[in-house]
Amino acid sequence: MQVMRKMWLLLMCGPWIVGCGPQVRPSEYHDWVHDPSHGMLKSSVGLEQDWECVYLPTDYMIVNELRSDEIVSSAYASLKTWYASSVYFKLLIPRDESRPLNALDLESDLMEHLVLEDGHQEIPLSACHVESDGFMGPEYRVMLTFPIDFESLNHFQLKYVDLFHFEYDRSEMLIPNLKY
Repeated sequence: MQVMRKMWLLLMCGPWIVGCGPQVRPSEYHDWVHDPSHGMLKSSVGLEQDWECVYLPTDYMIVNELRSDEIVSSAYASLKTWYASSVYFKLLIPRDESRPLNALDLESDLMEHLVLEDGHQEIPLSACHVESDGFMGPEYRVMLTFPIDFESLNHFQLKYVDLFHFEYDRSEMLIPNLKY
């Protein structure tokens, strides 16, 4: 009888518990996403370089757009709808002064050779942009957009030719809920 009660409790509360990730304020969201222990930051070595890739949840994009801890519900809902139909990443490529990159050449190369694989199909990159201050620091920062809903992905990887692979497993990602 007690086992039945525990089973019932698990069945009733399980989906609620799983759906309620940690609560993170907008000002903390950037650091949370870039923390390797949360499964969104990946590294790959190729061409004697160590590239990093960060999966950016929809809420990250919203926080980046609004830049405030005080978020109005209607603005949040509108942006959630706007960003929900795509998947976003930030690619971090170390700067090599012996081989400087041109932003347009880098964007063009990534558009041609970077894909998202989900085990069933290769999804081409739909948008790529080197951040304006991405040419000032120790690395190039490139925003990437793929036209697929995150909910349809479980195990997936970003692949740049056969040189760099960033593998993600949704079950290993600790994506927080935005607290506003």
